[in-house]
Amino acid sequence: MIKRKAAIDCCLLMSFLATTTFAQLTGRVLSKENQRVIPYATIYLRNNAIGAHANENGEFVLDAKGITNDTVYIQSIGYTTLRIALQDAVGTNSFYLSESPITLQATNVRKRKQINSLWKGATEDHKGFIFGQMGGSMLREVALYMPNDEKKEGFLNAAGFYVVRFGKHKTPFRVRVYEPDGDMPGKDLLTENVVIHASGSNRYCTVDLRKFNIPFGENGVFISMEWLNLNDKKYYYDVKYRNSKAVNTFYGQQIGLSNEFEELQGRVRINQGDWKTMTMRYASPMFKVKIDFYED
Repeated sequence: MIKRKAAIDCCLLMSFLATTTFAQLTGRVLSKENQRVIPYATIYLRNNAIGAHANENGEFVLDAKGITNDTVYIQSIGYTTLRIALQDAVGTNSFYLSESPITLQATNVRKRKQINSLWKGATEDHKGFIFGQMGGSMLREVALYMPNDEKKEGFLNAAGFYVVRFGKHKTPFRVRVYEPDGDMPGKDLLTENVVIHASGSNRYCTVDLRKFNIPFGENGVFISMEWLNLNDKKYYYDVKYRNSKAVNTFYGQQIGLSNEFEELQGRVRINQGDWKTMTMRYASPMFKVKIDFYED
């Protein structure tokens, strides 16, 4: 009788865990080695495809309302990804990531002579088409392919991202640089978080990349912008469309789009999923990159 009661209690417990829903996941992301905060870490649920980012203090809030079972992934550049069951993560205050430094091939540019610098990417004026981030628990990243048409060796000097007036243009975003893997972004070429924000709108927001010594090889690179979903109310805004009662909530900045490229060079991914080609009419983000070319 006792064994049967224990078995029944166990089944009830399993049933409870399977049907328990969670409302909110909160916490702080820290380094396991030195307990320092890890700013702008990415937190997402793999099966339900929702996510958020930690703020500059490593703190995050993720809406998990209605979710009964999933795995939480927490990751940041230079650290090993942490995987933890949602039911174990709820109620946990601190999440620790182990360092896993990224090493790039050493490159000595001092022995080479710089012959010229060139901006590549979007060059035309903005035509009014924009692209942005819907509100809610969504992670979005957009990239533009920069081919090496010159067939010369170079290094990345700077990158620029055209941020329009519509939206919250001062929202922080993360800069990413990828090595091509076929026709999609592949290996991450940055060794640390590069987070910036625009100081103004309807202009390029630029970032200096020289200290990273990122090579511009024969296959070119992808320059990418990652929206940071910081769950901060000041970065949300509502849009009501003409002749409609519907109101949509957006988050963060909007970027300009261009159709100046002969081939579709824009890429997008949602919630850390697979990269896809942007196929709308104005399908390429208005990004650009400055390359310093060298010779031996």
